[in-house]
Amino acid sequence: NRKYILLFVLLFVCATPETTIFAQVKFVPSPRLSNLRIRDIRQDSSGYLWIATAQGLNRYNGYEYALLLKDENAPQATLPSNNILRILPDRSGDLWIATSRGLCRYDPRADRIIPYPLDEKNEYHITDLASTPKGTIWMSTFRYGVYRIDAREGKPVRLDVPDDEAPQTAQAILPEGEETLWIGYSNPSALCRYATTKNQSDFFPLPNYIEINCLARFGDTQVWIGTDQGIIAYDTRTRKQTALPASLRNRPKLSGAKIYGIALNDKKEYTITSSCGAYKYTPKTDRLIRLSSEFAENSESNDITCTLEDR
Repeated sequence: NRKYILLFVLLFVCATPETTIFAQVKFVPSPRLSNLRIRDIRQDSSGYLWIATAQGLNRYNGYEYALLLKDENAPQATLPSNNILRILPDRSGDLWIATSRGLCRYDPRADRIIPYPLDEKNEYHITDLASTPKGTIWMSTFRYGVYRIDAREGKPVRLDVPDDEAPQTAQAILPEGEETLWIGYSNPSALCRYATTKNQSDFFPLPNYIEINCLARFGDTQVWIGTDQGIIAYDTRTRKQTALPASLRNRPKLSGAKIYGIALNDKKEYTITSSCGAYKYTPKTDRLIRLSSEFAENSESNDITCTLEDR
């Protein structure tokens, strides 16, 4: 059995980059995590663990933590906010950092942070961050829609969804190759399949009460939608909700839980993180098992927002 690192939370809630004068990034040694409200965890190609919290970005080398906070003395060369929501290592070794007030990229070779403002919007709340196999970065935002970021271009480009009625609050995104992007919207709730090369969008209506947290592809015809009230399986052929596999339907607690993430690994297994713990689902055998840890057995809270497979 593979090992998983389980992280708990109590609550889960512009100058051109090439011409900006950058200050040195200040990582401060720390004896522990800066905050237990953990939103994301990733491992980069050098083996560092990066942990996004409500109070700063933590880096762990296996022995000790280092903390990065917003430097008020260098506003153009620091984190937009200490409230870190998502982190994403890219193929070049850089780390993309999504916060409640904007996006930036950390370049470890130059030890600098590059900000990515949105036109005149200096502050914007990011809801999700994802990349394609070729390295294109996508981000969804609260109120301002979806953006594509190319590190070489140095500027986020807003996705022009050809629908005047498209909601602007995008809660989750899921790239499928280079040509398709799935978007989960709220207010009103909708699932969108966007063809990036053709600039075409196809909207699938959802009940308005749904609060979307994450998206995952299941087979060739289904999209799984993680919500505040369990997982919804949506059949894109019939354009209707469909039944989940039996092992998931037979878990009442999971059916009504807040779903934080649904991740597919290389072995075609799904890891589901939720307000009632973390689970591993194997489609081939329709087997669902609960991932446990010494912390889960002694904790009053079963909130697990993210997992990372131990290499």
